[in-house]
Amino acid sequence: QIMTMGLWWSTMRTRERWIVIINILFIFIFAGFIFNQSLSRPISNDDSSSRSTTVRLQGYVNDYCHKSLLKSVNGNEGELVGTSNEKYQLVQVHALIRHGDRSPIRKFDTQPTVNYECGMIDKNEKWLGLSDFNLKPNPPNARIIHINTPLFRGFESKICEMRLLTFEGSKQLYSIGSFFKRKYSHIVDTILDQSNVFIQCTDYRRTIHSASSFALGFLPDTSSVRKSIPIYVSNGNLLVVPPPNILQEYPDCKKIIQVNTLDKKASGYDQMLKTKRHAIDHLASIMNVRDSQQFTMADVFDQVWCRLCHNMPLPCGLKSCVNESLALEGAAVVHWSFSHRYPNKTSILAAQPYIYHSFVRQIDLAILNSNLKKPYFKFLFSFAHDSTITQLLTSLGVYESSWFPYATRIVVELWKDKTKKVDDPNMHFVRILLNGKSVMDKLHQYPVGYFEADGQLLSYTAWRESMVTGTYRDLETYKQICL
Repeated sequence: QIMTMGLWWSTMRTRERWIVIINILFIFIFAGFIFNQSLSRPISNDDSSSRSTTVRLQGYVNDYCHKSLLKSVNGNEGELVGTSNEKYQLVQVHALIRHGDRSPIRKFDTQPTVNYECGMIDKNEKWLGLSDFNLKPNPPNARIIHINTPLFRGFESKICEMRLLTFEGSKQLYSIGSFFKRKYSHIVDTILDQSNVFIQCTDYRRTIHSASSFALGFLPDTSSVRKSIPIYVSNGNLLVVPPPNILQEYPDCKKIIQVNTLDKKASGYDQMLKTKRHAIDHLASIMNVRDSQQFTMADVFDQVWCRLCHNMPLPCGLKSCVNESLALEGAAVVHWSFSHRYPNKTSILAAQPYIYHSFVRQIDLAILNSNLKKPYFKFLFSFAHDSTITQLLTSLGVYESSWFPYATRIVVELWKDKTKKVDDPNMHFVRILLNGKSVMDKLHQYPVGYFEADGQLLSYTAWRESMVTGTYRDLETYKQICL
């Protein structure tokens, strides 16, 4: 056979030989392309499920990117179902809101620069009102890195630096602010000013811009009102309390990192993480991210999230691109990772200063001063991060297995029974909502007898007791662990 092939080759003309050589090279190149594509695809027994993969991935994208906020905001804030609104009256509103859509947290040298828009390119004059707001450090002597951040970023196209709120993020928060203005208009019986509205955020530009965009939508469209209500900026990740209060009873937990390390080890998180990380490491290898183990899974997958939120192609490396199957697998892993990243003990200790000083203390003051017809904060809005949302919700007894979307909001409302006397300890109730939906049916730790209004309201007395005397929450135990 070899001799036959040799004779066949010798009888061919030079031109025919080149055609054969080129065809052979083409076959090798095509085979190599197919092989590289297979490297970027997790093992699957059924490639016919590509359409299902696309639909499932798009579901993750729609949820995490929270694009629906750009069209309309829906939710049950400010109203009870049925006839309960006739018996109960809303007294105070607390909201903790994650920043909106942002540019990537990290820039990997192996990935090309991707442009995310930060300018107010719709040129709507309403954005000029952002310049009215004043940033103030909280507490007053705190060293705030971004205290001079420009709130209005101009009408011209402007490419975002890393970690910044995009223009879409600004629109998301403005939409929520406008929605809250409509939903809570019935409890605004006086001019809004700094005596009844408190707004705070962490010392990050994306939360500062989120707070100002929300405030622009929520407050009356009057320059004097915007100038009268400052946005307080707290240093670090943790939020503090409305001035002039200070963190006396529950100071920040100084050992929270050590607690989290031991807490994750005890829960088996680290061990389970090793069995799930392969998808992210595979994704990192395609993007040529060196030493991927030094980055969290969220750091790596953030490159995918940001692109998907802006309808951009999935990232590529030198040889291949991330495909939808791998992106879907990575999304499932990072959702699991983030929902288990802060176990119960860590979440309670991290959230306790905020729960006590910003919730319990302010609700107590609202009850006292409303009975005395004195001013009190009717609205307390805080802007922070996905970790803050996770820790607070877990600490409240609500467990969600997801990486919370941009502009996620937790709302705690204080209501009172108008038929009861002022000195009745069972006059007031709390209601908790997540992205506009009540989560009261998930608070299984409270007996049924503590609920009213068909389960929509929980006795504030019972809730307050659990928030200051529950596991890890009593002041003595808290200080022993944290200080």
